[in-house]
Parts: sequence; structure tokens; C-alpha cells
Amino acid sequence: MHVESSVVIAHDVADVCTFTDDPAHEPVWWSISIDAAFISEGPPCVGTTGRESARWLGGNFEGEWVITAYEYEAVPDGMRFTIVVDAPDNNGLFGRLSDSLVARI
Repeated sequence: MHVESSVVIAHDVADVCTFTDDPAHEPVWWSISIDAAFISEGPPCVGTTGRESARWLGGNFEGEWVITAYEYEAVPDGMRFTIVVDAPDNNGLFGRLSDSLVARI
């Protein structure tokens, strides 16, 4: 599964980098996140691996991911932070959640 999240934070680049580089802050800026942590060592960048607990499509899931893009962009209201991750299907969980959603519709 390919997931992209982008948020504009009304602060300078140093503050935004410090905030977004700590996965403990992810639930503040990404509404589905319950908890996140890096698995790999070092600062976040393309190739960094992590683990996530999240609420999505009416259910909770846990899974691992790898960062495929990690970007900052100056915008009139502050800094836009964009992260793109690829996640395996985590034992078919995404499929079961989406099947459940389709069944409800």
C-alpha cells in the first residue's frame, strides 16, 4: 500500500523539522495515527523503516512501512511537510478492512 500525507505547519523550517522528525508527534499532524516509531536508526530519510498503529476505515491496525519520499517546502503559511510511505499488506489487514467497508456500503 502506498500512503502519502502532507501538512502545512505555520512555523519556520527548523521548528517543523524538529517536530516532524520525531515520530511521537505523528498523531498530532496525521489524524489516523495512534502511535508511530522508527525501526531503523538515524534521522528519517528515504529508506527509513517504521511501525505504525492507526485507525483507518473504521478499524485499528498495526503495520510496518518504509519512507519513499520525505520533503519540506516553503509555502506562504509556513512549511509544507510531505511524507510518502510504502507498506506491505500486513497479513491481509488492508484488504479485510476495505472489504468490510465495501460490505457496509
